[in-house]
Amino acid sequence: LSMVCFSQKNPSLNHMSAHWRNKGLKIGVTGPESCGKSSIVGELHRHFKMNKIDEYARTYFDTSPLNHELNTILHIAKSQIDLEMRQMDTGETFLCDSDLINIQIWLSYYDFDIPRFIEQHLKDKPYDFSILLYPNVAWVDDGLRSNPDDRIALFQQYESALKKYEIPYVIIKDLDEARTQSAIDSLQDFLSKA
Repeated sequence: LSMVCFSQKNPSLNHMSAHWRNKGLKIGVTGPESCGKSSIVGELHRHFKMNKIDEYARTYFDTSPLNHELNTILHIAKSQIDLEMRQMDTGETFLCDSDLINIQIWLSYYDFDIPRFIEQHLKDKPYDFSILLYPNVAWVDDGLRSNPDDRIALFQQYESALKKYEIPYVIIKDLDEARTQSAIDSLQDFLSKA
């Protein structure tokens, strides 16, 4: 099952899109669980006709029992990095549904040390821009989520990590259609200046 979604080239896209498409920009959509990351990535993918990488952990746990063991999380981190690196090799701008900051916070939550390879990847291959989603939407139990009560505290950790790695970011707090539109507008603004 491929985790990298390639967009079809669309000649009708406006001239603005051409200038960022082949810059190899890496755009992260991040935040605590159940805040709409996958939905927003899907909408951005459709709107901008931009390639995307799905969250590897979700696919992994579709075929493996859910667990929070160190070896499992490290396997997921390495696989997510591999997907990012393969997409970066194309030279095209792309979206990441979740990111290594998500995995870093996951490790910290379960009191594991952050391995050097994750820190190094975040420093050497940083996200060029991140959309941080505020957890003000209803938490939904999908069988993989486990943190309904501490999403605000986790959100603060996400924001701290974005600041630590000096990743430009925007916080989206709008709801429903306005949430999607704010994400589109924010990414459009970033890309217009890229």
